[in-house]
Amino acid sequence: MDERKTKSILWVDDDFKGVSLRSECSELEGYGYNIVKTFDADEFFNALDKNKDYACLIIDIALPLTDMVKDDEDVMRGLWAGYVILKKIFSEEKYKEIRTIPIIVYTITSSHKLYKFCEEHDILYIRKIDVLPNQFATEVNKFIS
Repeated sequence: MDERKTKSILWVDDDFKGVSLRSECSELEGYGYNIVKTFDADEFFNALDKNKDYACLIIDIALPLTDMVKDDEDVMRGLWAGYVILKKIFSEEKYKEIRTIPIIVYTITSSHKLYKFCEEHDILYIRKIDVLPNQFATEVNKFIS
C-alpha cells in the first residue's frame, strides 16, 4: 500500500450523533489518527470533494436519506444508503483516485450482496457486533499500514 501523507480518516456514520462510537474514535486517535466525522452521504461527499488526502475511508451502510440518496428499492429507507456511497465511488470517474484509499465498511448490516461487493473491491468488511472498539482500531491500523 502506498505511503499516505495524512493520518486523517474520513468516516461516515449517523451513530456519531450518540455516544456509541466514542470508544472507537478514541482508540483510533490513540494510533495518531484524526477522525473527520460525517453523518450522511451528502456530508461525506462534501468532505471528500474538499480534500481527497485521507489515510482511510470508513463507511456505515445504514445511513439517513439525503438529497443525494433518495429512497428506492436499493436504498430501503436508508438501510442501504452507505451502499449507494460505495457504488458511487466505484462507478464515477471523478472518484477514480479515491479507489486507491483503503476503504472499510463498519456496519450492523449483514448481507451476501454487500460482502461480495466488498470482496470484489478489496474493501475490509467489519460488522459492528463482531468486534470490540480496541479490536476495531487494531484492524483499521493494520489495514491502512
